[in-house]
Parts: sequence; C-alpha cells; structure tokens
Amino acid sequence: MNPEGRLSPALLLFSSGTFFMCYLAMVTLGVLTPTVSRELGLSAAESLWILNAYFLTLATFTAPAGRLGDMYGHRRLLLAGLALVAVGNAIAALAPGFAILVAGLAIAGIGGAALMPSTIAIVANAVPPEKVGQAFGKTVTLGLTSFMIGPLMTGALTTSFGWRQALAVNAALAGVFIVVGWRGVPPSVKKGGSFDAMGSLLVGSAAGLALVAILQLAAEDRFSLPILAMAAASAVLVAVYARYSERAANPVLDLRLLRNPVFRGSTVALMAAQFSINAYAVYIALYLQHVIGLSAMMAGVGMLAAYTLPPVLSMAAGSYTDRFGARPVATVGTVFLLLAGVLAILFADRAAYPWILPSLLAMGVASTLTLTSLVVASSAALPPEKRGQGGGLQVTLRWLAAALGVSVVGVLVHTVGLAEGHPHHLSVAGYVAGFALISAAAALSLALIRAKLPR
Repeated sequence: MNPEGRLSPALLLFSSGTFFMCYLAMVTLGVLTPTVSRELGLSAAESLWILNAYFLTLATFTAPAGRLGDMYGHRRLLLAGLALVAVGNAIAALAPGFAILVAGLAIAGIGGAALMPSTIAIVANAVPPEKVGQAFGKTVTLGLTSFMIGPLMTGALTTSFGWRQALAVNAALAGVFIVVGWRGVPPSVKKGGSFDAMGSLLVGSAAGLALVAILQLAAEDRFSLPILAMAAASAVLVAVYARYSERAANPVLDLRLLRNPVFRGSTVALMAAQFSINAYAVYIALYLQHVIGLSAMMAGVGMLAAYTLPPVLSMAAGSYTDRFGARPVATVGTVFLLLAGVLAILFADRAAYPWILPSLLAMGVASTLTLTSLVVASSAALPPEKRGQGGGLQVTLRWLAAALGVSVVGVLVHTVGLAEGHPHHLSVAGYVAGFALISAAAALSLALIRAKLPR
C-alpha cells in the first residue's frame, strides 16, 4: 500500500485499462449490431443475442471471478480475463456466421467477468481508505475514455473497413494491456482458501436461465412452456442458493455481506442505475441509426456528447465523494440519469439529433457521478480482506442488472415495434417505451439512495 495515496503509473495504466476493456463492449455493441445484422441477414431475435451474449456470460461468471481473485491474486486473474477478452473478440471477428459470433462474444464476456471485481480490489488495496475515492477517480477517468473513444472508433472502423476489423482492434487492445500488467504490475497477495464450486454452479445457472428466458421471450413473443420452465427453474435455484450460502464457509457470493447497510444500499442502487445506463448506451446507439438514420460512424460521433463528459468528471466525482460522502454525489448523478430518460421520451419522435442531444449530455453527467460515488461507497464499507469477494457480489449483481436492462428493454422495444407492424420490429413508439422503462429504473435508484445511504 502506498501511504501517499498514489497509484504507481504502471498500476494506474493497468487498472484503468481493465476498466476500459470492460466498458468498451457496452458502448460499442449498439454501434456494431445494425451492420452485423444486415450483413449476416439476422432476424430481430438473433440481433438481440448479439447485443446480449457478452452481458449474459459477464453476469454469470463474475461471482466466481471475484472469489478466484481473492484466492490466487487479482493481478493474475486480470491477466487471464484480458486474455479471454482478446481470444473472444478474435473469434467473433473471424466468425463465419451467427453461432460462432455469439460464442466469441460469450467468451469475451467470461473474460470481462474477471476484470471489474479484481480491478476494484487491486485499487482499493493499493491506497489508504481515505484516499480510495481519489484513486478510483484517476482510474475511472482513464477507463471511461472507452465511453468517448469506443463509439467513435467502432463507428469509424465499421464504416470504413467493416465490423470484423472493429472487433479485431478490441482484441489487440486487450493484448496491449496484458503486456502492461505482466511487465509493470507486481503480483497480488494470494490469500488461498477453497473455491465454492457448488455455489458457482447454482448462481451461474440461475443467472443464465433467467437471461435466456428473457431473450427467448423476445424470439417467440409469447410465454411458452419452455420459457416459463426456465424462469421457474431460475427462481428455484435462487432460493436454493440463498439457503446454501447461509451454511457454506466461503460461499462464492457471500450474501451475508448485504447485512452491511451501506454496502447493501449502494449495491441495490447501483443495480437500478446500471440497468438504466447499459440499456441507454445500447439503445440510444440503435435509435441514432434506425430512427434518425445516421451511419455507424456518425452514430459514434453523435454519442460523443454523452461520453466526452465521463473522463472529465470522474476525477472530481471521486474527490467530492471523499469530501462530502456518496449520498449527495449519487443523488445528483441519478437526478441527471432520470433527466436523460425523460428528455429522450419527450423528443424521440422529433427524429433529429439536436433534439436528442440534451438527453445525451445528461447521461454523460449521470453515468460518471452515479457509478463513481456508489462504487467507492460500497468498497469502503467492507474490510480489505473482503473487498474482492464484495466486489464480486456487487459486480455480479450490477452486471446481472445490466444484462437484464439490455434484454428487457430490448424485448419491450421489439414487442411494441412488432405490434405496430414495423420492419425489423423497431419503431419510435418502441424506443419511447424503452426510454420510459430506463427512466423508471433511474427513479428507483434515486429513491434507494435517498432512503438507504447515510447522510
């Protein structure tokens, strides 16, 4: 631990790089998908799988990744995760068709699952508790440049060269950060212990079944018996795990951590916020292309309004959280999050970029203030030896909420479009319905922050 509260240049570059790669998929899949769907001749339901394959495995495997980081060292797990991100993107770039493409994105999601919890732990353990906010601010400042660079880079590559080349560049970037971590960051402490294989199976199966059921609902547009069976099985597995985790010595998701009121409040608020932020990131990119008619490259340029602000604001967000606490910073963030959704609802039917620009700007403020303050609050609430596992629990629930946001909003957008008989099941009314659900989740996050976080 550095008593001055500073991250070494190599650790700062490495930790921000892992944040960069984790968020890169979130902001680029929406830009890529229309071109991929058109070139491969995919149906609306298959397009949803392109959007969700990464998030499905990300949510499913984050829990065991957090525990493995505690056991074997967070640096080692981050390097392995980046390797899987590189391999997955390379497979997707070379995919001859839909099935291999989805498999590649799913592999990248498994790698992404290792990135967030171990990055949170490695940064939090590198500085004194009172300097965690500043350290996260620096890390997130650089990591969130993926929000600014990702859509523009992906749009330009897709328009000029093709979507395969855009995925290949993602793979190459992961390789660069592997070299940085391997050469410049010392190994993390290994704490040992046992791995909860049964708990991992229960959690992964429950999350996977729930998300597949939602995606299948979009494909069939009705509640068939298999969909109901998957949903019921997921609910049963959740109940079984809840009982199991109470008796297990080292459960993969230690639900007992949720007894800490600050950790619980910030984590649940993060889930609602992440639902909104991820769904917005994906469907605003699709809206810019399907409704306004922008090319992939111009959609990436258009999204800069939302994603230029996060790198600028994240440093201040961390410092303000250290100084004033998470509650006021997160409150302001979620107010802007709600505003972004409401503005999108009000002006979606104008089908012109200047009318949607205020919503994009509001989202740029919202994503930075909300995520930075709540991540700092939840990490600081736990002792150092529990931060890896706590990060695994928090990030598992966050990414599950993110996957649910992308899939549930996608089902709503496509269902409304189908009811209107719109080509490709995409219509202005469908996007308005999606933005309304995004706004509702933002309002829930705001209410939780006001009710659960300490003054």
